[in-house]
Amino acid sequence: MELELKFPVLMVKFQRPAELMYEFGKKHERVFKRIGDISTLVGVVGMVVATALLMKGAVGVVMGGPAQVGLVVPGVRIPGSPIYIPLVEGLIAVFLLAVFHEGMHGITAAAEGLKAKYAAFIAFLFIPAAGVEIDEKKMKKKGKLTRLRIFSAGSMGNFILALLCFGLLFPAGAVVEKFVDYSGLKVLNSTNLDLHPGDVIVSINGRSTKSVEELRDVLKEIGPGGTVEVKTTNSTVYGRLTGEGKLGVYLQPLVEYRGWTGGLLGFIARVLVISVQLNLGVGIMNLLPLGILDGGRIMAELCEKYHRLASIVVTALLVVNLVGPYLF
Repeated sequence: MELELKFPVLMVKFQRPAELMYEFGKKHERVFKRIGDISTLVGVVGMVVATALLMKGAVGVVMGGPAQVGLVVPGVRIPGSPIYIPLVEGLIAVFLLAVFHEGMHGITAAAEGLKAKYAAFIAFLFIPAAGVEIDEKKMKKKGKLTRLRIFSAGSMGNFILALLCFGLLFPAGAVVEKFVDYSGLKVLNSTNLDLHPGDVIVSINGRSTKSVEELRDVLKEIGPGGTVEVKTTNSTVYGRLTGEGKLGVYLQPLVEYRGWTGGLLGFIARVLVISVQLNLGVGIMNLLPLGILDGGRIMAELCEKYHRLASIVVTALLVVNLVGPYLF
């Protein structure tokens, strides 16, 4: 074990996890090479999809719409960002995300005959993460397909974890429902109605909407463009649904759990939900053709001539998405 501190980053390096990844990857070499082929295809398609989503978000922001991309820090509400995750649940989800992402890099590299130098536990201030170090010189001596498999493996790890957590949500959700009482829908951000962060919606057009299920039923009956009377705990707001039949409001269900059993099950369910959201989001964004991301390395392998230009364009789009809501 080796400890390295470069404030604000603390890194603890381990050899044994790297050895285990190598042994596992070599033992199942054929399987992980086939997964690597799928990862490469997903990586290339995902790079195009991620760029298209970023472009769509930038156009929407310039036209005055809500941000589609936002920074996420567990336990911190970032002004203008539609995304917020609780501290403890978020830290656990981020750590699992990093373990699967970096673990897939290490195992895929092992299947290609490359052993990670080390695996590491990383702490950026209070945010936990993980990492593996693969010898770049040895990797460059391998073929293009090998490098593409390794670069795209991280996002595939995120997608696999998102799928696993999504599958667990169904049985977990069915059990949690028995220990939950809903008290309303808290407004996080609004792009349509005159609602403000912190407002709690309890009914629409005289019908209870204290849960997401109740809200779906009410909105389905009203239909696109329909008029609504939205009652919160402290006011009543009038307006219309969007052309897609939505409120145009980011909401968070307010729930009360019965007993410690309900609280524990609710905690697990929140970790699963956040893990699905984070792994899908990070997995896709990681495929952007930006130099520091895996997508940038994939782009360099596929089209070295234009990868710098792609990085510049993507950087500009990211700036518009992140800063635009404060300017337009």
